[in-house]
Amino acid sequence: MPKKRRVFDFNPRGHIPVWARVERMSDIAWIVENWPFFWPLARELDAEHGRGAFIVDTIIRIPGAGHPFAYLDQKMINEVGDPDAQRMVSQYVFEHELVIILFKEDRVSTYRVNAEAVAAFRAQAEPQPGSEN
Repeated sequence: MPKKRRVFDFNPRGHIPVWARVERMSDIAWIVENWPFFWPLARELDAEHGRGAFIVDTIIRIPGAGHPFAYLDQKMINEVGDPDAQRMVSQYVFEHELVIILFKEDRVSTYRVNAEAVAAFRAQAEPQPGSEN
């Protein structure tokens, strides 16, 4: 039986508090759910403006439209001064990844997201033929 590959590593540097794990799982679920929108747009904006990241204001939700967002190019990300965002934007692989920054009430969460990992996550979430719901 082939060994299952870990799609997301929730504990790369040691202990993560339960609240942070729960929040991270919620963030990842949101990213996976919205991937069909962000991925093609990222390809287009990356080609037009170069490296960058989506910033999403998760505090505000506009009925029928979702959360407001913008694409910041690498120069703008560098001006913001967040070292995690700067590192991720400078290192992501255009053909396979994008960066999403989620603004929250009292913190910011930055994710470098791999398209293959999202596809695997989505495949795991889909009901398998012959399985019961």
